Amino acid sequence: LHRLIRRQRQMCIRDRVTTINPVYEHVYLRFQAFSEFLKVDTTLIYDILTNFLLVAPGEELVFRGVLPYLFTKVLKSPWTGGITSTAIWATLHTIVSYKGPDAWTYVLICFVGGLCLFYMMVQTKDITVPILGHAFYNSIVRIMIGM
Repeated sequence: LHRLIRRQRQMCIRDRVTTINPVYEHVYLRFQAFSEFLKVDTTLIYDILTNFLLVAPGEELVFRGVLPYLFTKVLKSPWTGGITSTAIWATLHTIVSYKGPDAWTYVLICFVGGLCLFYMMVQTKDITVPILGHAFYNSIVRIMIGM
């Protein structure tokens, strides 16, 4: 059953890639050969690359870059702006990612993680640090789920 699910997911990724542009068929085949060489699931590599290139940069630019700046202008305090933005981020993460009886626990965990990412950005004055931290965290979680 596990192999069947993995194969269906690989086919879903393959269909997404090849329906966009037939040129990507060649890239996908090389990508799949590379993952087979490494003895790693194709979807794992795909998820990690997507995480590093799209998810973490997008979320961090919005929730650690743009929103705290806007909230700081309105609320007149950088920390209040960051905390407000992080609260929105944690709530959206829970709504999208987790549906369960202890959802508020998940919100709290996301909130604390978001505050850590915001603190890293404030201390380093560079948004790439929380982007990398977020990408590594999500990748580690994805690897642990895949095991």
